[in-house]
Amino acid sequence: MAVLDAGGEVSRLRDPLSGDELMASAGRGPGPWVGRVKNAIRDAVLDGTIPPGDADSARRWLEQHRDLLSTD
Repeated sequence: MAVLDAGGEVSRLRDPLSGDELMASAGRGPGPWVGRVKNAIRDAVLDGTIPPGDADSARRWLEQHRDLLSTD
């Protein structure tokens, strides 16, 4: 793992959107779905689709993946 995270980028990675923001955006309460959405956003950051720490890009990405907000 040290080789994969030699620069510390992965371990310093912060979610661009909070769980509270996701719940407000979806109009839903807490539940396992929040973790799934946060994981999907994190994967998009790691894939380079969303720049690290860019909440606006994460919101735009989530608008294109609204189905994530409605699944349990």
